[in-house]
Amino acid sequence: MSQKHLEGYRESEISKIKNQQETEMCQELADGLIQKYLTGPAADQFAKWRIRGLTSSILFDGFNYTERRIKRETNPEYVAFFEKLQAHLLDRLGIPDKWYRNDGKFPKVKNWYWNGHFNYDPHMFYKSVEDIKQSFLKELFGITMSIDAGMPEEDLQELQKFMEDTSKPMDRWVPIQKKSILKICHNCGRELQVETDGHALRLVGPCEHPNGYPAYSVEVDFPTGEVVVTNDLRPWFREAWVRLQDSDHRLKSGVFPGDLDLNGTRGVHYTALEYSYDNYMTGYCGNTCPAVWRHPDHPNTLLIGNAPYCDANGDDLDDDHPILEGYEKLVGICTDLWWFSLADKAFIDNKEPLFRLYSEDMGGCYLGTDPTIIEKHPIVHLEPGRYRVTNHHHKVPDGCGELPKIYAVVERVGDCEGTYE
Repeated sequence: MSQKHLEGYRESEISKIKNQQETEMCQELADGLIQKYLTGPAADQFAKWRIRGLTSSILFDGFNYTERRIKRETNPEYVAFFEKLQAHLLDRLGIPDKWYRNDGKFPKVKNWYWNGHFNYDPHMFYKSVEDIKQSFLKELFGITMSIDAGMPEEDLQELQKFMEDTSKPMDRWVPIQKKSILKICHNCGRELQVETDGHALRLVGPCEHPNGYPAYSVEVDFPTGEVVVTNDLRPWFREAWVRLQDSDHRLKSGVFPGDLDLNGTRGVHYTALEYSYDNYMTGYCGNTCPAVWRHPDHPNTLLIGNAPYCDANGDDLDDDHPILEGYEKLVGICTDLWWFSLADKAFIDNKEPLFRLYSEDMGGCYLGTDPTIIEKHPIVHLEPGRYRVTNHHHKVPDGCGELPKIYAVVERVGDCEGTYE
């Protein structure tokens, strides 16, 4: 085993031990909460298996929050209050009780504000933006509406005071649902949370990009101009990958890794930016298997995308190998990762890839699958220098079209910024 592989294995084992110790401590705390609050009738309502949920809650949300939540969820008075508040808010939204028993169609809501979120480019999806918003609301409120029983005491008291007299809205907006990684705005990357003033509900915001996330660019050096083009080069850029997993420290861009979600364009942007600091150019393109194209008049500009494969009527073209007129196809990329990758050979040669960074028990993240990937993928020759890639994958229409689908443009912008031997 090489020294780098040995270091990676040692790190994974240390992380595994630390995580195991932390989990065991949280399980002990969860046991204490069960013994304290789940007694008598509550023990029948909240079965013993809830220890797993409580352990996760303590681990991710903290002990104080978890204790508040379980204390209130097992108290009939709090339960009755939350049910009353829920009924009031659903009525303000115009969502009838047991709406799903009728035609199953989610009703149009009222007194609801998006706060700039979900204003996606309409050509991105097969569905309309309004249909997407309706689907989000249906998932958010579903058959019922979940109110966060672990909310801070001052928020709970504000809501209790309001429910004594609902004729006027509260003076401030109070969050009633937890943030969730499962509910994010693709434009700003914010984990969405619902808040209310008692008369209306809205998403916490405002969204930083209410008109959609703009195209974004990152820059890298190609000192030799011999550029490897493929799907995944992360094993050769281990340092950047590790930085992106370290939620306790800011990235070179200044943001925390824990604030990034790859399900949103902002998370994709800042992930690509972090790799670019190590001269690794990468970008999201979906499961599109794009090609790399070059025009003879612009030898230092590359297009990453696909040629048209259907006509204006949506009918498939007869050509099994569509071309981008006037351009030379240099290489195709099999996007198992759904990203493209470019890096100068200078940053890869004589550098051993580290394919496994964490133990299999922790999810077993394998970076790359073929140790001969460099030899198997062609080199694109460019003039040495500084190159910028502009990504606009999130602006490319979904589905078939008669126009090319270009996800990114790579172009030379000057001499290398670094000094290389």
